[in-house]
Amino acid sequence: MAGTYDNEQQRIADRIKCIAFREARDAGAAFITRQWIADKIHRLTRFATQWWEKAYDKCFADYSECGRNLKLSQDSQNIILNASGKQKKKPLKTETNISDRLWLCDWLKNWTQEDFLHLAPADEFYVWSVRKPNYQNDRIWAKSIKDIEEHERYREMVKNQACIGIFILFTAKKLLSVIKDKGVPWTDQYFRDTILVQHVFPFLKNEENVIDVDEVTFVHDKAPCMTANMTQQLIQDNNINFWGNNRWPGNSPDLNAAERIGSILKDEVETRMLSEDKHDRYREETLKNHICDVLESMETDTELFENLLCSYPSRLEAIKKANGWHTDY
Repeated sequence: MAGTYDNEQQRIADRIKCIAFREARDAGAAFITRQWIADKIHRLTRFATQWWEKAYDKCFADYSECGRNLKLSQDSQNIILNASGKQKKKPLKTETNISDRLWLCDWLKNWTQEDFLHLAPADEFYVWSVRKPNYQNDRIWAKSIKDIEEHERYREMVKNQACIGIFILFTAKKLLSVIKDKGVPWTDQYFRDTILVQHVFPFLKNEENVIDVDEVTFVHDKAPCMTANMTQQLIQDNNINFWGNNRWPGNSPDLNAAERIGSILKDEVETRMLSEDKHDRYREETLKNHICDVLESMETDTELFENLLCSYPSRLEAIKKANGWHTDY
């Protein structure tokens, strides 16, 4: 269906629309499908399928339909930034973010360390088997960039690398981890049906895993799979205490102690991967085995868990001193 409108800017705009429509679907617009998107942007279903699960920054590279790796013009890069609302560098907080963070500090000002021991922070992230430029926070780099000398080889390895999704949740007593099955998309439905129903809810309702099943509070960042109305309603229907959209401030990794668990895991896994010979270092099975081993070793590290939960008063105080801005946590 490509026509005279099928220029560089239109291709980029259509891909951004595809990603935006998918995000709308994940947020609760169940009527949105690949075919619906294809019809909406006047493209083939194959086009929508190709860009269904991509991130905005993927629009910067490999846009050519013939597979050539071309550098986008600055105009096209500006189109992506303006359409997605994202910047190359980490964006500063909006006034609303800052206000919400300060409100949470005030709301929790009378909590004691014992109160915070009832929290169950959670996070989800991906583990990649190849170093990727401009990926931080929830990304691990298991292969050494020193092993990849030629640019074209690096490009090919990035394109075909293995990727494993991980969900973690911890309490003062135990760590829960779920490794995403190969090929299973990290969608709202998967998060609800698999992560929450099959793992999180039973875990939090088991007195062996928490100090008090009636007092435990599920804490999660504002990932799209968590902020969806259907997800929030499901948690409420299952009688789980949680910090919902009206309490948890956005863009606040420094308030999520589970981020530290993820960092420890990623550092240890990368160290182990780099100790492998070059053949095993590139295998997804090797990567997954190391992830499982590290998670198992951390499962009952109650000293670590308690220290992280007891760090919340210091985290909140740091945010107040920073007047709501990012802190070093």
